[in-house]
Amino acid sequence: MDLNVANYCKNLFTLYEIFYTKLYKINCYLYPHKFLHTCEISIKELENLNFDRQKIIENIVENAGEELTSGSTKLSDVCEKFQINKNLFSDINDQFDEIYYRRNILTHGEGKVSKDYEKHVSQKLKKRYIKNGKLDFPKDYENTIYETIVLVIFKLFMATIYREETSVTNDDISFIETIIFKVFYQTEKWNISKILYGYLRKVRFSENCGYKEIFDVNYMCCLKALGEKDELKQHLSRFNVQNLSPIYKVAKSLISDNYTNINDQIESIYIGINKEKSDYICAKDIMEWPLFRDYLKTDEFAKFKESHNDDFKLYDTNDQEFEDEKKFKAYIIKNIKSED
Repeated sequence: MDLNVANYCKNLFTLYEIFYTKLYKINCYLYPHKFLHTCEISIKELENLNFDRQKIIENIVENAGEELTSGSTKLSDVCEKFQINKNLFSDINDQFDEIYYRRNILTHGEGKVSKDYEKHVSQKLKKRYIKNGKLDFPKDYENTIYETIVLVIFKLFMATIYREETSVTNDDISFIETIIFKVFYQTEKWNISKILYGYLRKVRFSENCGYKEIFDVNYMCCLKALGEKDELKQHLSRFNVQNLSPIYKVAKSLISDNYTNINDQIESIYIGINKEKSDYICAKDIMEWPLFRDYLKTDEFAKFKESHNDDFKLYDTNDQEFEDEKKFKAYIIKNIKSED
């Protein structure tokens, strides 16, 4: 058994359980009528809290503690506890169950396949992961665990925080977009980015939210990077930029690899090294936004860069601080994986 991967699996699942506990408490605060309707509190306690609604809720949640969040963390049970539709996880439920029962084996069974694993894990996954009565760790299993746990956490967060009573505000979506962009999209984790952006495209936005088109663009960039040409073609044909900001016309041209007059289009929305307003782009966007990934390899970019040379100087140096930061991140990841 690969102990590094085994520990990585246990650590990630622990992270999920910590998140689950915190999220459930948050839901109790946000929707007490859904989650605390069976809880009891004495008249004396009510008097001590001056019948203050918020203090009463806090008292119930904090005193109930583990009782509120105890029980199975399997997705089917979690959906019931959070009162959400279990079909939300239909695409990853089998894989999550495999990780759930594998984690139990790694914690208690030293890698030997348990009766629960045999009973609850799908035939397809058992065929893939059981070798000679023990759990195998295929080369891509680390990625599988990571993507599955992240997707569960993300979907659970979106489904429980933004229920029918609420809609997603610009500030909310900006925060969520920043996390996805920096953690997954910029690091070229295309599969998980595609799923997350695909999910966000269906979220109910508040009025005048300016993110839907950005999600469409980033979703199509994922399709392009993954070589999913037929689906990309369909989305491009439906992506009407006629009444949108010029930045989306540029985006559609870049995704389509249509570089005719591309520099003139970019020039019309370019504002130098720093971005000061929305619907414009700066040198940082061109160098770091995966939308420009293929454009950076073209002669057109070489010409554009030459005409704005000072703006791009930062990206021409082997900055020692940046190299040190990469080494530090690699060190942290390595030690998380090897941690008991």
